[in-house]
Amino acid sequence: GKFRRLVTLRGTIPTGTDPGVALAFSPGGSRVAVALGTSGPDGSLVSATLSVFDVSSGRVIWRRKYPLRPGQLGIRLQFAPDGTLVASAQQGDTLLWNGSTGRLLRRFRFGGEPAVSANSRTLAVAVNNANLLAANSRIAVIDLRTGHYRFLAAGVSNTWVKTIAITPDGQRVIGTTLHGDTDVWGAESGTILYTIAAPVGAVGNAAVDPAVHTLLVGSRDGSVTAFDLSGSRRLGQAFQWGPPDQTCVTGVCFVINRQSSLMANTQADGATALVDLRTLRLVGTLPARDGTLATAIAFFPDGRTLLPGGLAGHLTLWDTRSLTALRTVKLGAPVIGADVSPDGRLIATQTQAQGSTGSVVQVRPASGGKPLWSRQLPDGASGVHFSPNGREVA
Repeated sequence: GKFRRLVTLRGTIPTGTDPGVALAFSPGGSRVAVALGTSGPDGSLVSATLSVFDVSSGRVIWRRKYPLRPGQLGIRLQFAPDGTLVASAQQGDTLLWNGSTGRLLRRFRFGGEPAVSANSRTLAVAVNNANLLAANSRIAVIDLRTGHYRFLAAGVSNTWVKTIAITPDGQRVIGTTLHGDTDVWGAESGTILYTIAAPVGAVGNAAVDPAVHTLLVGSRDGSVTAFDLSGSRRLGQAFQWGPPDQTCVTGVCFVINRQSSLMANTQADGATALVDLRTLRLVGTLPARDGTLATAIAFFPDGRTLLPGGLAGHLTLWDTRSLTALRTVKLGAPVIGADVSPDGRLIATQTQAQGSTGSVVQVRPASGGKPLWSRQLPDGASGVHFSPNGREVA
């Protein structure tokens, strides 16, 4: 229930597709790494810093001036499970840092979208060229134990790789392109084992679950196609649960429960669609009790209780099995973001009054009652999230 401002980073965050700011939590959530850059007129970074903070105290553990290359784009950060901090950027370098001391361990003269295997042994980097008109991508695979690397034999032409993941054992690399096609490489052979064709209307927005079993690819009409990467199930089927004009227009469009069995999707009219991810069918629709635009949505750990919120200035707790409203939490201003702590005991919210440039963050008991604390933020609103251990709010 305690709140502490860790740091205030001054400057303007770009609103383009490749902002010069990134953050990543360490394993366990005790530290947070923040990269903050300043962009030039062409969108490339002209200066940047990399800092690691102790989350519980806000103390700067270490800070470094980030080494940039001319034309480098936004920095991507990811902690490996062993605590190594990976920093990489398109048209820049890939840097491995000791996450505790800030010592630069290794530097590779290529950069891009990074993905670390769960065993901390392999790092894959999707390296895109600088010219979209003659676009191509290569996949670099780095052995984090020895520092040896190689580029996989098969590359991608006429597009860029936008999303990358690597299986826990480091044997396969999954990359989704701007067009929505997904290629799966064998790390040993370097060849593309198979390609998952883009669903109709795909826009290259993709995500892979932490176990790297399931790939989700989004399309312009609001549908999501799920593919099974493990081979035990063959999802690979585009599914749609409503008309295209019900596609959400802002905020977090969907959330999946911890059990990976149910997806909740906010609709254009403020209603919430519930989709069974085992059957890929609509199983219910929750009415728009929270306003004509629902901008916040989160599941409780039980996978059954859903917490949407919106312009009406309140949250509604729903039982997704019986489709009944359990309780309403009034907040008094449009809800921009909401999250539930990992143990399900706390609710974090972010609200922003109409016409205001600031926002209010509150944490309250999920069982009901007054907020445990409330803080004013001067710099707008873009969502609120609990750390993995539930002790901090970002």
